[in-house]
Amino acid sequence: MSNARGDNTQLLMRQQAQFGAAEAAAEGAFRLLPFYSYDLDPSEELSTDDAIRGDSFPGEIIAGLQTMSGGLVVPMALQSIGWHFANLFGAPETSEPSTGNFQHIFAPSAVPTPGLQTVGKNFLGPNLFFVQDSVVYKGFEIAAKKEGQRPRINFDVLGRQEIKAGAALDTTPVEYANDVAPVGFTGKAKIDGALAAAITGLTGKVSSEAEMDQEEMNGLATASDVDLGDWMMDGSIDTRFRDATYYDMATNGTLVDLSLEYALSPTVGIEFTFFNARLERKGVPITNREVISASFNFRVGRPGAGQSPFQILLKNDVASYGNPS
Repeated sequence: MSNARGDNTQLLMRQQAQFGAAEAAAEGAFRLLPFYSYDLDPSEELSTDDAIRGDSFPGEIIAGLQTMSGGLVVPMALQSIGWHFANLFGAPETSEPSTGNFQHIFAPSAVPTPGLQTVGKNFLGPNLFFVQDSVVYKGFEIAAKKEGQRPRINFDVLGRQEIKAGAALDTTPVEYANDVAPVGFTGKAKIDGALAAAITGLTGKVSSEAEMDQEEMNGLATASDVDLGDWMMDGSIDTRFRDATYYDMATNGTLVDLSLEYALSPTVGIEFTFFNARLERKGVPITNREVISASFNFRVGRPGAGQSPFQILLKNDVASYGNPS
């Protein structure tokens, strides 16, 4: 008997033009993307009719509303990661400082437009295929830690529905050719653009608080659209210090730019920056070391006119993050 194993499955994606209308199968039209796990599962919430019928048996089964929610964990590979960011934030601002070397800037929009995707899940062992439509990224989490692993990013994902397909959406999907990922200890933490060696860890979360619209009547058991809420940005930094620098920053409400950079070369790398972040005032614990070790939460507030509260700068050789064809 064949089993669906992680090493014989494929994850295919294509940007979708219209909510509720999955993109058609076509050769070379979908992206084949690397991933660690994908658990966007459909739910239906069955119930029973509670009409009184003179006995104690349950009523007829009533089908509930359908939607999907879950997560997608991917390696921070420096080409394919831009595909996911483009579908969360929209198309980036792209420039070409030198021939063949591109810089992409992703940032939250004040009035975001959800990027829809059609997703294909191919289980090659049992030869089963599934299609999910109107898939939307809600947000993601990053974490920096000095270890011998490749960094991963966890995306929070929503979708309309999943159906079983008779065949794969695309048997010749397009991959990113030079999709290299850095190792964890190559990262650098920065405060206001300067290397901050005393920061031992940095985590951050960016979320749009999106949800499927199940309120508008559309005659279907599925959502009628997707609603986006406010952007939220927060996280924490782990510090070691022999003076009160970070404690004073938290106490005084000092606004700082917190950055995490992974650079493989001057033209290949990625940098996440939370602008005007405020550290949360917090007590300093007593430990068995000479230095003080403390973690501070941070939160990012409303930006000024024309500014963005958060930015990703991605450098690679990808010219555009549109569909393959």
